[in-house]
Amino acid sequence: MFAFFNNTGEDGHGKGTPDGVLEIPGEFEPMENVQKELEELEQDLDRYLDTRGSALQQWEQSLATDESAKLKPEVRNALQVAARERTRKQKRIVYAAFKADDPEFKSRNAKLAKLERREPRPVTTLVMIEQKEPRATHLLIKGDFTRPGERVAPGVPASLDPAAATDVSRRDEADRDGGHGLALPHPGPEPRGSRREEADDSKPEIRNPKSEIDKSLLTSAATAQGSNTRDFSGKPLPGGEVRGEGEPNLKHPVAERNRLDLARWIVAPNNPLTARVIVNRVWQQYFGRGIVETENDFGAQGIPPTHPELLDGLACEFVSPSSSRREEAHSGGPPANGQRGKANQSLVTSAATCSWSLKRLHRLIVTSATYRQSSNMRPDLRDLDPNNKLLARQSRLRLDAEVVRDVALAASGLLSRKMGGPPVFPPQPDGVMTLGQVKREWKSSAGDDRYRRGIYTHFWRATPHPALTVFDAPDGFSACTRRLRSDTPLQALTLLNDRQFYELARGLAARVLHHGSGSDMERLAYAFRLCVARNPDDAEKRRLNELLTQQITAVVGDADLKRTEAWTTVARVLLNLDETITRE
Repeated sequence: MFAFFNNTGEDGHGKGTPDGVLEIPGEFEPMENVQKELEELEQDLDRYLDTRGSALQQWEQSLATDESAKLKPEVRNALQVAARERTRKQKRIVYAAFKADDPEFKSRNAKLAKLERREPRPVTTLVMIEQKEPRATHLLIKGDFTRPGERVAPGVPASLDPAAATDVSRRDEADRDGGHGLALPHPGPEPRGSRREEADDSKPEIRNPKSEIDKSLLTSAATAQGSNTRDFSGKPLPGGEVRGEGEPNLKHPVAERNRLDLARWIVAPNNPLTARVIVNRVWQQYFGRGIVETENDFGAQGIPPTHPELLDGLACEFVSPSSSRREEAHSGGPPANGQRGKANQSLVTSAATCSWSLKRLHRLIVTSATYRQSSNMRPDLRDLDPNNKLLARQSRLRLDAEVVRDVALAASGLLSRKMGGPPVFPPQPDGVMTLGQVKREWKSSAGDDRYRRGIYTHFWRATPHPALTVFDAPDGFSACTRRLRSDTPLQALTLLNDRQFYELARGLAARVLHHGSGSDMERLAYAFRLCVARNPDDAEKRRLNELLTQQITAVVGDADLKRTEAWTTVARVLLNLDETITRE
């Protein structure tokens, strides 16, 4: 399978290519207007600098060696270039060093710099471009890239059942499903004693996802031998057997398959694995544990699904939605004969547009009765299901590292809802960036960027943001299929004393004092609702009011300072509550 991806011109240095711009109507027009205005300002500045050429030349000639050494590196580099060969940027750098207080130059340069900041940038993405001539791919002896072995072509092991065509039984099932294909095929023969073999023929068939997946993933050396010389259907590749580099009569097969073929194979209707893995990962996100607990191992050594029929049903619904049947039921029955064709076409189109829709899958799960259960522990479940694997109640989950700060941002009213753009740098303790091998600077963002969602926080793999690390964010050095949740004193100390959380506590206090109306008890209830989305009970109100009174008495200063500091302390306590950072 490595041969699918071993066909790019990337040399491993990460240098992108600026060409290959896809022109979208209407997107480049604003850029062209700004670039035209930029060109006019640059030409105007060039003409002005030409009028100052003689004075600038005299200054350059009068520079002594010791004076030149005091200049900034970019100025010295520009001075080493002949005046006629300097770029526009180099000319501006040299003249700024010569006479930075020139009002005419400052005015023109400021306009140019302001417009350069406004210049829109096209949206970019990484694209893997394949080479015209495929690169030879070899099996590596003992994984050593210096010891290439047998040459292989793009393909998948024959043991993974790569047949692209569906048989008659699968086509019949696809027709019954509205013509969109079936996400989960019937498996082949199962081991003796399996549930399928023991099932009563008179009862509806219940599929065993684990046995299907085991069959798909189990590989044997006997089957895999020589599989690299076969295509998706199991037929030999053209050109005969591929031999090792050291053998005579080396034959290179004509392999024209690419990554699109692999993608089609991965999402083929008769692939039993892909849809299940996706829905299991989404389910894990909402319940803390997947239907298959070993989310990265659906094979023979993984844990069987707790609800196999649910896993099957979600996977089928994800790939081939039952929207047509639901719409027919809501309409009171099948359409009249005269409108049947038009209705069927509309339903098929609607179902097709929902196929493989993650948005629809998320909506299906969060609107279910299972997700909307209470997480309160019931006495009857304490012994029957202590780990809540049967989902008779909801699970309490501490929020992910990025979301913990997002909750505090939302409660304080400082949250910026801006989407997209470059990463931001929220405040963090001094000295963090000096802990790695390479000392870097962390300049905290200002304005709205300071209060953007945690997903936009810049992530240094060697020295990640401490607030992310303490709440179990992945380290970035390896793939993470499930986040572990810890409970440590450092988390409470971070929420209480970290610079950014203290700033958000002050924002929450200001919001309560500004928007909260009435008595202090009403303000306390308002602040409590902002943090935990419910009203406090009488005991909680009483304790918060006692804390507020104590802080007003303890703070030294005028009345406004007393109230601000006291409410900030209350806000710090509310943001530190377990309920604030926990999904009930």
